[in-house]
Amino acid sequence: MEDLHLDLQLLGQRCQENLRAEIPSGEFFLVKCAVVSKPPGKGDAYEDRDTLVKNNLLMILTEHPEAVNVDTQSIFTVLEESLYSELNLNHLQVELFVRHFGTKLPYIKRSIDIHLNSQLRENLESEDYSSEIGNVVIDATKSTQKLNSSSTKSVLKKTNPPSQEKTVLYSPLPISSKVQTTFSYSIVPFSSEFADRGNAFNTSESFSTYSYTSKSDQKFPKKGAIAAAVLSIMAIFGSAGHMLMSPCVSGECKELQTAILNQQNLQTEVNNIKSAAELLALQQKIDLDRKTVQSIPVWSPHHTKAVETIDNLSEQSGEINLVVKAFKSGKTASQISQTKAESIEELQARQELWRKAIAPLESISTHSDLYPLVKPKLFNYSTNLKIVNRQLLTEKKWLKKINDSKSVAAAAKKRTTKATSLESWQKAESTWQIAVNALKGISKNSVVYSDAQKLLSEYLPLLNNTRKRATKELIAEKSYNLGFLAAKEARKYAQINQWSLAVSHWNQAVNAIKGIPKATAYDKQAKSQIQNYSLELQQAQQNLRIAQKWQKTRNDLEQTCYGEIEICEYTLDNQGIIVRITSEYEQSLEASFIDASLEQDPQAIASVNNHMQILQQALEAISSNADLPLLVYDAGGEIIQKSRLVM
Repeated sequence: MEDLHLDLQLLGQRCQENLRAEIPSGEFFLVKCAVVSKPPGKGDAYEDRDTLVKNNLLMILTEHPEAVNVDTQSIFTVLEESLYSELNLNHLQVELFVRHFGTKLPYIKRSIDIHLNSQLRENLESEDYSSEIGNVVIDATKSTQKLNSSSTKSVLKKTNPPSQEKTVLYSPLPISSKVQTTFSYSIVPFSSEFADRGNAFNTSESFSTYSYTSKSDQKFPKKGAIAAAVLSIMAIFGSAGHMLMSPCVSGECKELQTAILNQQNLQTEVNNIKSAAELLALQQKIDLDRKTVQSIPVWSPHHTKAVETIDNLSEQSGEINLVVKAFKSGKTASQISQTKAESIEELQARQELWRKAIAPLESISTHSDLYPLVKPKLFNYSTNLKIVNRQLLTEKKWLKKINDSKSVAAAAKKRTTKATSLESWQKAESTWQIAVNALKGISKNSVVYSDAQKLLSEYLPLLNNTRKRATKELIAEKSYNLGFLAAKEARKYAQINQWSLAVSHWNQAVNAIKGIPKATAYDKQAKSQIQNYSLELQQAQQNLRIAQKWQKTRNDLEQTCYGEIEICEYTLDNQGIIVRITSEYEQSLEASFIDASLEQDPQAIASVNNHMQILQQALEAISSNADLPLLVYDAGGEIIQKSRLVM
């Protein structure tokens, strides 16, 4: 019986180890195993060696904290693989259950059948029970059922009476019908499918068992059954001795009292804990108490209390295990957080460590003895997680700026490549400016600051080059427009013979066009315009010179013809100069000549004669300077002077 206890313990340990290795949250799981058997009916009890086997039911219970999220399909898969590699059975029905710590009923189950291959069955038929069991085959027929309150009630109506279901520590040997055979079965306290069988799990690795006797007059047809009966008789006497020597069978149970006392003092011990090492030592002490209490057999009057104590100790040990793991993760996270993170990935790793430290602590109930120890750590870890979360939020914001800047820079490169006008170069410049501004706003304390500076060293030269080109294009456009407007004004003044203003504006137009930078959008247009504007400037300058001569000619004629009396009248045009001596002037000369003659004043007579001559010389000079023909008429309309040939 002890060997079978050890077999089930080993199976549970292997299943638990496999869960911890294969499932991410497997360290929080606790696995228990038991075998339940229904005794054969009258007339066919133990007719062959498979009768007992076929009536066996292996139950495997997996428990975990309610706060831990699990994938039940993965749990069932790992357990089935464990059964495949560990069990040596002919045929056995298996039920897998999963429930939360502290609850009586599971929330999901799966039923499967296990069969041996044909070679193993031949070994059994040849009574070679010592041969190694070959590979087992898991039947493809499986059923998984989620359990809730309504399903439990329906099972309640269909469940067989408790007395018909037994918990058997299974052995593959046949049992003789001529001997009194002892089986172990569980006390069934609940009226539901799981509750009828679930008491087998109440003692973790050791199981609540009870004795009953079954007799039968039928014989096995094979010789090996007799040998098996002898072995069974030996097992009976060995079991009896074991029952008498087991602890806590009679009288007080010091082992149980010690464990209960340690439980009661747990709060005090927890309050005195200063380190994770002390917490581990407390866990080892609890595990030792649990192991001691587990040795109390089911026939002990203290067994019911022992079962309750074992469950409490298991729960306490599990909670301490969670706390130890949490403290370990918290210590690691705290040590790493002492240095500045160099990347977002490092911050995310720290975030994950803090979460890993917090999750187990959150599963500890506020009513737990460990909660006073957990509470300050949980607050500290949560605070540090919030700090890391804020850092990550900020860093993600900076990272978004970098990514946005890269996207904008890519658009700026495309615009720079395609730019041909002032507007397109200005758009390229503004796009580069946006990319640069996004990077300049990143904090020096950010983990992506160096990345931002690297991009800035690349983008700033490109921005400056684009800005210079945009400035050149702006100058080119302004110069072209200024030249165009100046030329327009010059033509307007030329139309009204304002040649001085026309020349001034033509000079502005030519100089503006000359100021257009090379290799710009207006460069080609400027080359053609400069020729036109220069020609029109020359024409205006020539017209200005002519106008200036005419003005001087007018001024000279004004000074010559007009004095105290009006000497002459003139007209000036492109054909030449025409001067008409006024009658007033002629009469004045005649009167002066008569007076001089009467006075017989030769000088006065000469002065009168010279005055006309001087007038004619002045008019000749004016004609020569103006480069125009001259005609002079007397008051009577007779030509008295002409210079150059009149056309």
